[in-house]
Parts: sequence; structure tokens; C-alpha cells
Amino acid sequence: MKESYTETVLQAITRTLNEGINERSTMLIIVSVIVLFVIVLTIVLSLRNRNRNISAAEASYQKLIRKYNLTILEMDYIEELAATLKKPSDKYHLLQNSSRFRAAEHKLDEPDEKTGEIIEGLKLKLGFISTQSEDGVISTSDLQQGQQVSVFYGSEELAAEIYSVAEMNITIKCPGQTVPVTAAQELRLIAISDGGFRVFFLRPDKIKGDLFSTPHATAAETEKINTKIHITAEVFRDDDEVSASAFKLVMLSENGAFIRYANDGLSPGDRLRIFFAGDHKKANPVSAEVVKISEEKMLAAVKFTGAHQ
Repeated sequence: MKESYTETVLQAITRTLNEGINERSTMLIIVSVIVLFVIVLTIVLSLRNRNRNISAAEASYQKLIRKYNLTILEMDYIEELAATLKKPSDKYHLLQNSSRFRAAEHKLDEPDEKTGEIIEGLKLKLGFISTQSEDGVISTSDLQQGQQVSVFYGSEELAAEIYSVAEMNITIKCPGQTVPVTAAQELRLIAISDGGFRVFFLRPDKIKGDLFSTPHATAAETEKINTKIHITAEVFRDDDEVSASAFKLVMLSENGAFIRYANDGLSPGDRLRIFFAGDHKKANPVSAEVVKISEEKMLAAVKFTGAHQ
């Protein structure tokens, strides 16, 4: 009787343990399946986005091929340049931006005479061969010695100055570098030219102290850029009152910007003449009009209006 009771107790314990193990195993399997599903879904979505971006880049490239009527030999050379890029699928940038074209070109071996002729013809088609600005084209060759600019690279955003402008290149003085500029990195230069903020992508080829030089480049399309550019603005109001105040440009786009103000408030309808801080001669203004303000955030949305009236 005692042995039978002991056996019954042991069987009950064994059954309970087995049930617990089965429940834990079931939960572990369910959790594993969920985790695996999330991982697979993430990979699938990532690949889909990547393929979509590659397809969009290829469509842009094909459109530019038709626009410039490129030959097979010219397209072959673009493929060679694209092989030097981190993302070869972004080769359409080479047909839009002279600084990126030249940066990739410098990574290739010196071409033979026949290839050199093809390259010169390609540059002529793309508008990269002339150092003089054509009508409607903004280039770094249009900038002026002593002009205030802003330089972006990595996490750095520094106030800088145009040191000199030569026929083939431009030299920029960029003091206060906590991380030195290198020839391996692409810089973004924001400057005022022809009454507007212009963005140039540059790659230094010579560096000495806080000076660096780079081949001339044409202005790129201004996408939305977060900045910390210190500016001075003359404010014109309907009653012809004029005041000059210091502001900070915190976001820049093709047609307007967001400006952070401090004690000196702005109102919708105010007209502005904007300069880089340090442009004491006020030689390079951008005209704008305040369209909206946020008093809580002390932000003003402005639209660029061209020449100041």
C-alpha cells in the first residue's frame, strides 16, 4: 500500500514536470517564431526600399542620358567613375554636379589621348568644362574674395571666408576646425550668390592649415538643410521703420527658410535683407518676407523674394 502510494506521488510529480516543460517549450517556440517573423519582415522591407531607391536612381540616370544624348563610350566612362563611388547606383549625380564628377575623375588613372578627348567632349555636354559662369548657372567662380560663407562636413558646421578665387579653383579659409578637413571627404558650402543662398558640393585637393582649395563647382539644388548659420537682417516694416538685428538661420530650402529670433520679434509682412554675420560691407544680401511666425518657438518662416525693392 505504501509502495503504491509512493509510486502514485512520483507519477504525479513527473506528469506535472512534463506539463511544465511542454508549456515552456511551446512558449519558447512561439516567441522564436515571432522574432523570426520580425527579422524576416525587416529584411524584406529593407530590400524592397533598397530596390526602390536603386530603381529611382537608375530612372534618373536614364533620363539624364537622354537629356545629354550620351554616346556608348561616354556611358562607359561614367560607369568607370561610378565604380569609385560608395554607392555606384548614384551615378546620376556625376551628370549633375561638377565637383562630384571631378572628385571621381581624380581617383582614376591618367587617361590616354583618345579617352581624354572623350572626357573633354563629355564635360562640354554636361557644362563642366567652362570656368566662366553661363547665363543662369551659378558657380563658385562667381563668389568674391572676403565673402562670408558656411562650411559643412561630418558633424562640423563652421563660419568660413572666401580666401581667393582663381581661374580653375577657389580657396577657402576655414578656422576653428575641431576635426581637420581632409581631401577624402566631401564638403558642403553655403554661400550667397545672385541674391540667393546657394549650395555647392566640394572636395578639397590641397590643404594647408586652415586653408583648402577645391576645383570650381556649380550650385546644386537646395534641399531642406538644417543649419546654425548666424545672420544679420535689416527689417523693413510698412511704416518704413528699419532695424538691424542678429538672427540664426536654422533651416534652409530652395525658396525660403526658418529664422530663430530672440528679443527682437518679427511680424508677418516684415521685409528682410539678410546677410551672413561678418558681412560688414553688406555686399551680398538675400531679400525675403516673413510669412508666418511662432511666438512660442520664436521662429519665423520667410520666403525669398529676389532683389530687394
